[in-house]
Amino acid sequence: MFSGIHSLCRQAGLHPGGLARVLIAGNFGRYFDIGDGQAIGLLPELAEARFEICGNTSLAGAARQALDPTCRDGMESLIERLEFVDLNRLSTFQDDFIDALFLPHRSRDLFSAARPARRRRRREKILA
Repeated sequence: MFSGIHSLCRQAGLHPGGLARVLIAGNFGRYFDIGDGQAIGLLPELAEARFEICGNTSLAGAARQALDPTCRDGMESLIERLEFVDLNRLSTFQDDFIDALFLPHRSRDLFSAARPARRRRRREKILA
């Protein structure tokens, strides 16, 4: 996940720490622990309140449209504003992907705060 987030931020000229909100859609996020995801470098270091677990958004969108046909205009407006980015065509994605394979993430400038928390969690699990 982080390689995609980091590559998209770089493409947009943003730092992952500057994201106002990160939406996690699909079944993957259903039982996902944000703190653990950050501790291993899967998610950027942001306040947990900036993450939103959305669930099955495609099913929710289909149900919403079935119940309220007028919401289609809003959906079409959103689609018109979206920009498709093919990650594997970004020159930096391959390096970002390889770097993200290291769990915990090896980039200290992106995950400095997670290191002490990760060590503390590891100690707590060993002592438990």
